[in-house]
This record gives sequence, structure tokens and C-alpha cells, in this order.
Amino acid sequence: MVSARSRSGGLAALLLAPWLLTACATLSPEECRVVDWSEQGFRDGSAGASESRLNAHAEACARAGILPDAPAWSAGRAEGLRLYCVAEVGYREGLSERPYARVCSGPAEAEFLAGYRAGEDEAYVRRRHQEARDDLRRAEMAYSAAGTDEERARWGYEIRRLRSRLDRIDGFGPGWFW
Repeated sequence: MVSARSRSGGLAALLLAPWLLTACATLSPEECRVVDWSEQGFRDGSAGASESRLNAHAEACARAGILPDAPAWSAGRAEGLRLYCVAEVGYREGLSERPYARVCSGPAEAEFLAGYRAGEDEAYVRRRHQEARDDLRRAEMAYSAAGTDEERARWGYEIRRLRSRLDRIDGFGPGWFW
């Protein structure tokens, strides 16, 4: 069972987990010697790690001659997944455009995916908004550099079109601005 202390530590890990998982492959030999497998499973689960993460730990710890406690890790991971498989985390993951490893199940997966899709939609709108702003800046620079009235008129039209596009993006979201 995961202690209350480890759950509060798990919340911090949940916030940092995406960076922790990508910062290092898995455990060092020294960590393998002292790891609490239930706690490690909790951290991995709250980060959305799949069951294959245990295999990665096993490979890393084999160098130190240590086998993971798979049942303890799995129990901790299950508790961690309860923190991960919620709409708020799904939203954050979708917004960050991180891939979903299909680790949630049942009603928790439906909740997670609702948040994930909303986050993906928001990321999409933000990307399109930034693209439109970049296009507008380039058009404004081209307008300033235009040498003839005809060029200024053409770039002026483009600037109005891009401002209108930004207004639509700001007002309606994905699907409304193309």
C-alpha cells in the first residue's frame, strides 16, 4: 500500500513526470539497490507509464544483479494511474501534445480522453493562432518594405485578411477558421 506521504510526493512527481521520464531512461544501479518498488510503480503510474516501463527497470537493474519486485511495482502503478487517468491530466497531456500510451481503462479512460481531446483542440487552436500571427508579422514587414502603391495595396489586403483570420480563430476555435 502506498503511504499518504508517498501520495503527496506522487503529486509532485505527477507534475514533473513527463520531464523525468524523458530525462533518463530508467534507474541507475545505485537506485536499483535502494528503490522502493511500490513507490517507483506509483511514480511511473502517475506519469502515465505503460507496463513496459517495468521491463526497462528490469534491464537497468540487471546490471546491478537486482530483480524488480513486479507485484509491488504493479500495485504502486495502479495507485498512480488513479491520479493520472483524470480529465485534468488528460487535458494537460493533450495540450502538451504528448502521445497517450493507452494506460487508462473503463470510465477513467473516458474521462482522461475527454480532457485529452480538449487539450489537443486547444493546442491546435494555439498553433493556428501562432501561425496566423507569424503570417501577419511577415505581411506587415512586407507592407513596410513595399516600394509601390500596388504592392502596398496587395499587402494591405493580405493584412486585413490575416487580421480577419485571427479574429475567427480567437472567436470560434478549431474548425471555424479555414
